[in-house]
Amino acid sequence: MQNMPADKPVPHVNKVVVYRYGETRTIGQLAGSAGVAGFYIPRAAYPVAFTPARAYVNSGSRERVDDRSQMKPEVVLFHEYTHHFMLNTFHTTYPSWYVEGFAEANSTIELRPDGSFLVGRPANHRSFELFEMQQLNVAKLLDPAFKYEKM
Repeated sequence: MQNMPADKPVPHVNKVVVYRYGETRTIGQLAGSAGVAGFYIPRAAYPVAFTPARAYVNSGSRERVDDRSQMKPEVVLFHEYTHHFMLNTFHTTYPSWYVEGFAEANSTIELRPDGSFLVGRPANHRSFELFEMQQLNVAKLLDPAFKYEKM
């Protein structure tokens, strides 16, 4: 997609180590925030990402859950890996809304058996944020100093 040579070797210290652990909610416990399903720690050498090994299923709930709106482990993996790719490939600074948007756009990638892929599918796993969370005006959304706080 970025027209980069596929055969160019990546130095070992720049390869991201991905730790797959627990469920989507367990990663939030590691990060110290219930709303976190995965996270990436950029470092000059040996960057790391933490993603869930499996999706959280609330077996005690009677509610029917729409599978399309669930945060799947592979979505989290692609999102966190995109952060790594972006920071190691595009040597400039971007606003946080762009960094997260780029990772979200790539988190829904569909890898096909024939080697092709599809990018830009709907991010249904973000439907809760779109419909249930506090509304933000554009000025706050684009303000680099704004910090979202749950009500």
